[in-house]
Amino acid sequence: MSKTCREIERKILRLLHGPETRTQLRQIHAHFLRHGLGQINQILAHFVSICGSLNRMPYANRIFHQTHNPNIFLFNAMIKGYSISGPFDESLHLFSSMKTRGIWPDEYTFAPLLKACSSLGDLKLGQCVHKEIIVAGFEWFSSVRIGVVELYSNCGVMRDARQVFDEMRQRDVIVWNLMVQGYCKRGDVNVGLSLFRKMSERSVVSWNIMISCLARSGRDGEALGLFQEMRDQGFKPDEGTVVAVLPVCARLVEKGRNLFSSMTLDHQIEPKPEHFGCMVDLLGRSGCVREAYDMIRSMPGLPTAALWGALLSACRTHGAVDLAELAIKELIALEPWNSGNYVLLSNIYANEERWDEVEKVRVMMRERDIKKAAGLSATG
Repeated sequence: MSKTCREIERKILRLLHGPETRTQLRQIHAHFLRHGLGQINQILAHFVSICGSLNRMPYANRIFHQTHNPNIFLFNAMIKGYSISGPFDESLHLFSSMKTRGIWPDEYTFAPLLKACSSLGDLKLGQCVHKEIIVAGFEWFSSVRIGVVELYSNCGVMRDARQVFDEMRQRDVIVWNLMVQGYCKRGDVNVGLSLFRKMSERSVVSWNIMISCLARSGRDGEALGLFQEMRDQGFKPDEGTVVAVLPVCARLVEKGRNLFSSMTLDHQIEPKPEHFGCMVDLLGRSGCVREAYDMIRSMPGLPTAALWGALLSACRTHGAVDLAELAIKELIALEPWNSGNYVLLSNIYANEERWDEVEKVRVMMRERDIKKAAGLSATG
């Protein structure tokens, strides 16, 4: 390759890893095509990797199929891209195509293949890949071993995951997290907690996994204690921490309020819809339905049907008819096709003996050609 081509290649690589890559993919692609570099596997592999990280694999796939002689680097980039953004089975199809072309895989091929099998939840397929890894002699590579642990722990086969884990001489925080999460997912909370306590190094993700596991298991006191311990050890909570802790506060409303407020005040985390959802659920369960309604109204952006549904459930539980009416009207605006919302509104009016309003709902359903689903009934 000439000096000029190498300079162009370096420029393209800088552009690919620049701050505006997401909006300039087509321009970058056109740039290296203009300079006759559209068949250089190294450049294409970098380009495909960026497409994978930006969830732009359909674009990467078009480029891949225009390549005359893709090599191992380009195949690996494609396999990894699909293992990250899906469809995950495309990684397996590419692996088969690669072998058909006589291209021999390496450790960078197998790690994303294992991840794809793990994401698919296909244990048998993953075991086949694991056998190929052993035959090829790549089972001792760290990235491959982490992939094997992830596969077996995600599929609930903790005995096999533990065997590979125990054979690893060096274990980073990622593989520890996978093991803790695997045991927790299977319901072996105490085993997961025991492993968590043995970790010499933890990340925020480690704390989130364990707090969430304790919360889901109804061990609220331990979950809150672990959250406090996390902060005492200098770890800064993130969005995942808040989602894990908020449900624990279902009977501790003030703690929930304080935690939600501290997201922005202390930790500079902008609440997302799932955080508002946790708070609406928390306030609703505690009977603070007006506060839950005000919170929905105060959130930036358009509230989702799930949020209004959570408020409606709380209103019906606590007899807040006026707010239930408002919630159902919002649901009808968001889901005009859902007959159940109209029936609920009609029933509320009927229970209040507001027969004129009942008739208005029926007229609205007729005008919108809404058919009452089987099993639903409107009173009156």
